Amino acid sequence: MKKILYILLLQLLFSENFQSIGVFTNNSNSFETIALSGATTAWVKDVSSIGSNPAGLSKMEGLNFDLGLSTESENVDNYSDSQFPYLAIGYGLPIKKYNLNLGFGISYQARTVNDLEGWDFGQNYQGLFNFSESAISLAMAINFQPVSFGFKWVQYTQNFDTYGSQRSKEFIKPIAFGIQYKLTKKLNFGLSILKPSQVGEYDYSISQSTAGVSWSIDDKNLVAIDYEKLSNNNGGMSIGYLRKMNLVSLGIGLKHIVVEEESHSQFSTGLSFKIKSINLNLALKQNISSDILNPYSRILHCSISYKY
Repeated sequence: MKKILYILLLQLLFSENFQSIGVFTNNSNSFETIALSGATTAWVKDVSSIGSNPAGLSKMEGLNFDLGLSTESENVDNYSDSQFPYLAIGYGLPIKKYNLNLGFGISYQARTVNDLEGWDFGQNYQGLFNFSESAISLAMAINFQPVSFGFKWVQYTQNFDTYGSQRSKEFIKPIAFGIQYKLTKKLNFGLSILKPSQVGEYDYSISQSTAGVSWSIDDKNLVAIDYEKLSNNNGGMSIGYLRKMNLVSLGIGLKHIVVEEESHSQFSTGLSFKIKSINLNLALKQNISSDILNPYSRILHCSISYKY
């Protein structure tokens, strides 16, 4: 077991420098991921695991679904009318005879932008077009107490309206692997690796490696820390806090990202309201390295989730 962990940690430190198709999935994601600034790798355990660490699927019981939408209200480096739809469905199946638990899931994550200006190579205006990119993921996981393993297959698609489209070249091999290890009753370790895949003739999806730990202070309070390395940055650190009450859960997160010689930070927070088995979720993620009234990026998220 230790040898496997050493190999995976080397993958984390030496992520390759590929392009950035798929970055949108950080915004088209679950309430937990957005509210806690992504600090979920070690502890996530429901259908939202598909977007964070597929190993967490093995801890589901019965049917789970999550339906949400995020919108980007400000971004000086992008378009301010981007929308990020998100849908995930999963099912957990316990096999009591062998003391195992299996989890299966499928998710849809996307970014859509309308009315972009089109120009040819001669700088001639060609009119407006709509752009979208999406990721359809299939995931499965198995739990061997105290360890869970998960795998994920991802199909990326980019649609440039009248300019054509491109998608992943291969869908047979899984490109994501996750592990969660219960070190003690309160302390958990998690590791997630997303390898690049070819999209179209020349582009590659982003690669991402994340390691994290979480500490359950008690049944209602959890603290988590993640270190993340993407192919288009020099690494990022996230810390998140989750407070669970009877009918309301509160999430707070902070993330610091280094890109070449520059760095920026993000603050996030969110509330989840429980009505029987249904959760109504609201979250916000905002860049805080600039004027808070005119940020580089502000993501507003709302979703509805169900746990059997």
